[in-house]
Amino acid sequence: MSIRSFLYLDSPKLRSLSSQIFEGVPDYVLHGEKESSETFEQQKGPLASGRLLGDIFAKEKSSSEMRFLEDHAYSIFEARVADLELIEDSRLPGFSATSQKAFFKVTGNLQINDVGATTRLLEKFNEIGEALVRSQISAGTVAGGKNKNNTEIKKIAAEMGLHMDDKWLNAIRTLISFGLNDVVEASVVIGKNLFTSPLKREFLRETAEMILYKFSRVTQQEFSLVGTVTQRGGIAEPDHQLPDVKDTDSVKMAMRTLSLHMRAVEQTYLGPLSSELVLDPIAIYTTVGADAL
Repeated sequence: MSIRSFLYLDSPKLRSLSSQIFEGVPDYVLHGEKESSETFEQQKGPLASGRLLGDIFAKEKSSSEMRFLEDHAYSIFEARVADLELIEDSRLPGFSATSQKAFFKVTGNLQINDVGATTRLLEKFNEIGEALVRSQISAGTVAGGKNKNNTEIKKIAAEMGLHMDDKWLNAIRTLISFGLNDVVEASVVIGKNLFTSPLKREFLRETAEMILYKFSRVTQQEFSLVGTVTQRGGIAEPDHQLPDVKDTDSVKMAMRTLSLHMRAVEQTYLGPLSSELVLDPIAIYTTVGADAL
């Protein structure tokens, strides 16, 4: 028996897909919720009397609701799409990145990229690099003693790859912020293909910071990433001349033209690589138990 430990599960997407595949959501459980608030006031009696006086006020509210058992429902969902041969599984013989099946399941070491954290790192990159050099000098791991001036510190940091041109760092940060903003991205490499997925933070089972702390930016454990293909790299773009914004005859057309120019910029710097497939993610999980390997 194997057990899934979820890193990510898009509940609304799972419910929508399940309702279509099963012609109605398959499994519910009756879940009772009970809220109890209690105020307790006590007074001790005379010394050695052993008396304990207390006034207790309790208010209890009970309710029952139908709740979707998501983790179990996902197991049912994946088993069903496998039975229907709707999923391309990287762990099965004959796996093909060019498959046109509805779903992809790719399993491997997961790389996690928190774009917000990356942009914050770029903003402080040189400052952090210089701080690391100073700490190494203090620890005696960098030759030359403790009498290095700021210019020498920056030179040592640059030689160690810990100091870069400020304008270059600002340019890279601007491009990343423009295209990806605060996205958390997960990716898996299978053979020559890169599979990437942008994740919604609200469907992560833990915060991105806690996930990175537990598993690192490249996990030692293998994770399965399941989703639907939204973009494939290597597909030629339509070859047509972009209109000039100043030639438009209305504000609406100007906005549409600007949108086309923005897309051209995004495809140049942030479009999928030739060997990349972008997946709209449903779930990310690792498997534990006897059947995990």
